[in-house]
Amino acid sequence: MDNTGPRTNGSQFFICTTKTEWLDGKHVVFGQVVKGFDVMKAVEKVGYRSGMTSKSVIMADCGVHNLDIDMDKQKVTVTGYVDQRKVLKVMRRTGRKAEFWPFPYDSEYHHLD
Repeated sequence: MDNTGPRTNGSQFFICTTKTEWLDGKHVVFGQVVKGFDVMKAVEKVGYRSGMTSKSVIMADCGVHNLDIDMDKQKVTVTGYVDQRKVLKVMRRTGRKAEFWPFPYDSEYHHLD
């Protein structure tokens, strides 16, 4: 996720196809191409170094249904399909915790507001 300061998180993220050393230690890296490498290469062709694209790129059916960011609690909630082993592997490297809840999520079950 990218943001421009406090309370500015949105649903923006980076797709990096080359080394981006200036981002090292600043962002958590997650995800990998498991199929559709040709699609990723096509997206790469319309990209610019500035991060903009020469054509609109729309991602659909990627497995993530919703992403919610609570800056006060420093919590990110992702609903949809995620590979729990991969998420835990990344989270262990960052020193952060991840908790998986059954789907569909029920806030009463978890005693949350």
